[in-house]
Amino acid sequence: SEEEWISNQMKIAPTSHREYFRKRANPRWLYSHNSARSDHPCRANSRWRRFSFVRDDDFKDSEYPYGFVYVKGQTSTTDPATGESIPAGPYILEVDNHARTVVPDLIWRNSDTQALFPTWNSTFAYEICKNPYQYTGGRFYLRTELGNCEEISRDIGNPPINFEGYES
Repeated sequence: SEEEWISNQMKIAPTSHREYFRKRANPRWLYSHNSARSDHPCRANSRWRRFSFVRDDDFKDSEYPYGFVYVKGQTSTTDPATGESIPAGPYILEVDNHARTVVPDLIWRNSDTQALFPTWNSTFAYEICKNPYQYTGGRFYLRTELGNCEEISRDIGNPPINFEGYES
Protein backbone atom coordinates (compact mmCIF):
# COMPACT_ATOMS: atom_id res chain seq x y z
CA SER A 1 0.00 0.00 0.00
CA GLU A 2 1.02 3.63 -0.35
CA GLU A 3 1.18 4.11 3.41
CA GLU A 4 3.55 1.17 3.86
CA TRP A 5 5.81 2.38 1.06
CA ILE A 6 6.04 5.85 2.62
CA SER A 7 6.70 4.35 6.03
CA ASN A 8 9.47 2.13 4.62
CA GLN A 9 11.06 5.08 2.80
CA MET A 10 11.10 7.07 6.03
CA LYS A 11 12.98 4.25 7.79
CA ILE A 12 15.81 4.25 5.21
CA ALA A 13 18.85 6.29 6.25
CA PRO A 14 19.02 9.55 4.27
CA THR A 15 21.71 9.97 1.62
CA SER A 16 23.40 13.14 0.52
CA HIS A 17 23.49 14.09 -3.13
CA ARG A 18 26.33 16.49 -2.29
CA GLU A 19 28.43 13.64 -0.87
CA TYR A 20 27.69 11.47 -3.92
CA PHE A 21 28.57 14.31 -6.33
CA ARG A 22 31.79 15.36 -4.58
CA LYS A 23 33.07 11.80 -4.47
CA ARG A 24 32.69 11.43 -8.24
CA ALA A 25 33.21 14.94 -9.64
CA ASN A 26 36.66 16.31 -10.33
CA PRO A 27 36.91 19.43 -12.49
CA ARG A 28 39.56 19.72 -15.19
CA TRP A 29 42.38 21.98 -14.05
CA LEU A 30 45.33 22.72 -16.31
CA TYR A 31 47.71 23.32 -13.43
CA SER A 32 47.87 22.63 -9.70
CA HIS A 33 45.38 24.62 -7.71
CA ASN A 34 44.34 24.23 -4.08
CA SER A 35 40.69 23.64 -4.88
CA ALA A 36 41.45 20.86 -7.36
CA ARG A 37 44.66 19.39 -6.04
CA SER A 38 44.53 15.68 -5.33
CA ASP A 39 45.95 14.49 -2.02
CA HIS A 40 48.01 11.93 -3.89
CA PRO A 41 48.53 11.04 -7.57
CA CYS A 42 47.45 7.45 -6.94
CA ARG A 43 44.13 8.34 -5.28
CA ALA A 44 40.96 7.41 -7.06
CA ASN A 45 39.67 10.06 -9.46
CA SER A 46 42.91 12.07 -9.54
CA ARG A 47 43.26 13.83 -12.90
CA TRP A 48 46.28 14.97 -14.86
CA ARG A 49 46.71 16.72 -18.18
CA ARG A 50 48.23 14.79 -21.10
CA PHE A 51 49.75 17.70 -23.04
CA SER A 52 53.08 19.38 -22.28
CA PHE A 53 52.53 23.13 -22.51
CA VAL A 54 49.85 25.43 -21.05
CA ARG A 55 48.96 29.10 -21.53
CA ASP A 56 50.71 30.04 -18.30
CA ASP A 57 54.02 28.94 -19.85
CA ASP A 58 54.18 32.14 -21.89
CA PHE A 59 54.31 34.20 -18.68
CA LYS A 60 57.55 36.15 -18.45
CA ASP A 61 59.00 37.54 -15.25
CA SER A 62 62.32 39.30 -14.80
CA GLU A 63 63.43 36.80 -12.16
CA TYR A 64 62.56 33.53 -13.92
CA PRO A 65 63.02 32.50 -17.58
CA TYR A 66 59.45 31.18 -17.99
CA GLY A 67 58.09 31.29 -21.47
CA PHE A 68 61.14 29.73 -23.10
CA VAL A 69 61.62 26.19 -24.36
CA TYR A 70 65.06 24.62 -24.50
CA VAL A 71 65.59 21.78 -26.96
CA LYS A 72 68.08 19.29 -25.53
CA GLY A 73 69.47 16.01 -26.76
CA GLN A 74 71.31 14.98 -29.89
CA THR A 75 70.42 17.91 -32.13
CA SER A 76 72.14 16.73 -35.29
CA THR A 77 74.00 13.82 -36.84
CA THR A 78 76.01 13.30 -40.02
CA ASP A 79 74.33 11.85 -43.10
CA PRO A 80 76.58 8.89 -44.07
CA ALA A 81 75.77 9.32 -47.78
CA THR A 82 76.51 13.05 -48.08
CA GLY A 83 78.57 13.84 -44.98
CA GLU A 84 76.20 16.75 -44.23
CA SER A 85 74.83 17.58 -40.80
CA ILE A 86 71.16 16.61 -40.49
CA PRO A 87 68.71 16.98 -37.59
CA ALA A 88 68.32 14.02 -35.24
CA GLY A 89 66.12 13.27 -32.25
CA PRO A 90 64.90 12.43 -29.75
CA TYR A 91 64.62 15.90 -28.24
CA ILE A 92 63.99 16.79 -24.61
CA LEU A 93 61.83 19.91 -24.30
CA GLU A 94 62.44 21.87 -21.10
CA VAL A 95 60.83 24.90 -19.49
CA ASP A 96 62.56 26.57 -16.52
CA ASN A 97 65.11 23.72 -16.38
CA HIS A 98 62.34 21.13 -15.98
CA ALA A 99 61.86 18.48 -18.64
CA ARG A 100 58.30 18.58 -19.95
CA THR A 101 58.45 15.85 -22.55
CA VAL A 102 60.59 13.88 -24.97
CA VAL A 103 59.67 13.99 -28.67
CA PRO A 104 61.16 11.76 -31.36
CA ASP A 105 61.19 14.60 -33.89
CA LEU A 106 60.62 18.37 -33.94
CA ILE A 107 59.94 20.20 -37.19
CA TRP A 108 58.36 23.46 -38.32
CA ARG A 109 55.04 23.58 -40.15
CA ASN A 110 55.22 25.09 -43.67
CA SER A 111 57.97 27.55 -42.81
CA ASP A 112 59.11 30.09 -45.37
CA THR A 113 61.88 31.45 -43.18
CA GLN A 114 63.32 28.35 -41.48
CA ALA A 115 64.53 24.99 -42.66
CA LEU A 116 61.59 22.62 -42.36
CA PHE A 117 63.86 20.13 -40.55
CA PRO A 118 65.99 22.46 -38.41
CA THR A 119 69.17 21.79 -36.53
CA TRP A 120 68.14 22.83 -33.03
CA ASN A 121 70.47 24.92 -30.88
CA SER A 122 70.49 23.41 -27.38
CA THR A 123 71.66 26.69 -25.79
CA PHE A 124 69.07 28.92 -27.48
CA ALA A 125 65.90 29.91 -25.59
CA TYR A 126 63.00 29.37 -28.01
CA GLU A 127 60.28 31.73 -26.83
CA ILE A 128 56.68 30.51 -26.69
CA CYS A 129 55.35 33.31 -28.89
CA LYS A 130 51.62 32.46 -28.93
CA ASN A 131 49.40 30.74 -26.40
CA PRO A 132 49.58 26.98 -26.94
CA TYR A 133 46.32 25.21 -27.69
CA GLN A 134 45.71 23.22 -24.53
CA TYR A 135 45.20 19.72 -25.85
CA THR A 136 47.48 17.02 -27.21
CA GLY A 137 48.48 17.93 -30.75
CA GLY A 138 47.12 21.49 -30.35
CA ARG A 139 48.82 24.35 -32.14
CA PHE A 140 52.17 25.29 -30.62
CA TYR A 141 54.37 28.22 -31.66
CA LEU A 142 58.02 29.02 -30.93
CA ARG A 143 60.12 32.03 -31.90
CA THR A 144 62.95 30.96 -34.21
CA GLU A 145 66.55 32.06 -33.97
CA LEU A 146 65.74 34.54 -36.76
CA GLY A 147 63.02 36.10 -34.58
CA ASN A 148 60.00 34.75 -36.46
CA CYS A 149 57.02 33.21 -34.64
CA GLU A 150 56.57 29.80 -36.31
CA GLU A 151 54.21 26.90 -35.72
CA ILE A 152 55.54 23.46 -34.84
CA SER A 153 54.30 20.76 -37.22
CA ARG A 154 50.72 19.76 -36.45
CA ASP A 155 51.84 16.13 -36.43
CA ILE A 156 53.61 17.10 -33.20
CA GLY A 157 51.83 20.27 -32.03
CA ASN A 158 51.51 20.54 -28.27
CA PRO A 159 53.17 17.19 -27.58
CA PRO A 160 51.89 14.64 -25.07
CA ILE A 161 53.81 14.25 -21.84
CA ASN A 162 56.23 11.43 -22.56
CA PHE A 163 59.52 10.44 -20.94
CA GLU A 164 60.49 7.38 -22.95
CA GLY A 165 64.20 7.65 -23.66
CA TYR A 166 64.70 10.45 -21.13
CA GLU A 167 68.04 10.60 -19.38
CA SER A 168 68.85 13.53 -17.14
